[in-house]
Amino acid sequence: MRKSYDKESLKHLFPVFTDCDLSQLSTVDVRKYIGKRKQERAAGTINREIGLLSSAVNYANREWEWNLHNPASMCKQREPEGRVRWLMKAEAASLLRAADQDKRSQHLVDSIRLALNAGCRKGELLGLEWRRVDLKAELIY
Repeated sequence: MRKSYDKESLKHLFPVFTDCDLSQLSTVDVRKYIGKRKQERAAGTINREIGLLSSAVNYANREWEWNLHNPASMCKQREPEGRVRWLMKAEAASLLRAADQDKRSQHLVDSIRLALNAGCRKGELLGLEWRRVDLKAELIY
């Protein structure tokens, strides 16, 4: 997934910065780019693009010892807060019924039930280890 984001970001960065001397690139140049992109894309997309530019400068500094100023490092755009939405009881029940009918994954219902009751995100659930589970105290750390 990251690779496709990077390819898309490069499509927009390349025409603007390809003829620039990196040692002369300034925060003003990056902010001009951001100003143009704001008319077309959301802050999150712009942040990914600027993040890729910043990573490229950091790579040159680290791997090639270029010692460049990173003009993109302080240009992160404020992203709107994501929408928080909780499932209603009927939606959770419907999700569990649908998961129960999928016979390919015998632990799907239990995993969903745990996630719903503990408030786990996917990564937290998939990364859960037995050493972080206390069955006697009924706690997950």
